[in-house]
Amino acid sequence: MSKKVLYTSNTPKIYKSPKLNSSNFGDFSHTDYQVYLMLLSKIGGVDKNGKYLQPEELKREHTLSAKEFGGIFKTDLSNSYKALRKAVNKLMKTDITVPRENSDSYLRINVCSQAEYIKNEGKINIKFTDDIMPYLKQVKECFMVYNLADISNFKSIYTTRLFEL
Repeated sequence: MSKKVLYTSNTPKIYKSPKLNSSNFGDFSHTDYQVYLMLLSKIGGVDKNGKYLQPEELKREHTLSAKEFGGIFKTDLSNSYKALRKAVNKLMKTDITVPRENSDSYLRINVCSQAEYIKNEGKINIKFTDDIMPYLKQVKECFMVYNLADISNFKSIYTTRLFEL
């Protein structure tokens, strides 16, 4: 069995199913959504042949530092610490509602199975649930991708969500 080599972009990118754009993110604030997107940008990758990695090949555990967050979204370090601390609680208690295709039904999915705030290091560790991973994969068809830098100056969750649509 050959070992997969992961290549990542220098520019953080968001990969996700368009179904997530129709999903309800409950009471996420703009900053909560930015933390969520920053964590999503850590998931994507390609192997050495340029093939997009599939859900079973993607890492579910990721770390985000206040310094990284502040660098992308141009916030000072103290506000970045606050954003991460708040996001840990938000991510753990949030589920998203995903509409089912060709049906009036919907599916509720937890975002994370665990989240940890490490105060003295100014970072969070999260683990995405297995159920959300198929919506975050990079498939050959019907997925969206954009650079995180494209939305870094947006001041509202509504602007970000509209851009994604």
